[in-house]
Amino acid sequence: AGLNPELVIVSPMLRCIQTARLSFRDHRNDAEGREVPWVSHEGCREELGLLQGNKRRPIDEIQADYPDIDFSPIKHNEDVLWNEYGTRRETLMEKSERIYSFLTEYVRSRPEKEI
Repeated sequence: AGLNPELVIVSPMLRCIQTARLSFRDHRNDAEGREVPWVSHEGCREELGLLQGNKRRPIDEIQADYPDIDFSPIKHNEDVLWNEYGTRRETLMEKSERIYSFLTEYVRSRPEKEI
């Protein structure tokens, strides 16, 4: 059985969006030829805090570059999550809790079966 995504969820980080575009370039449409929707969510970001490389651009700027991605799950234009950590990195426990919440509260509630 081949890959047949019904939805692609991507981090709002530019490097992640670019990688996902390359990785899923052959899966822009589903088996019936419908466009596969893309949605961005803060919960699947790699790491928060400290390093500038972990800070995302404002959502309105990213959305201007990627108008076909749904950024509506992201509540703030500015990167308030990164700012909350100030001069420290997100701990492994904090990261685990954030990702667990993303999987159980967001991904599990989605109607799509292949994400």
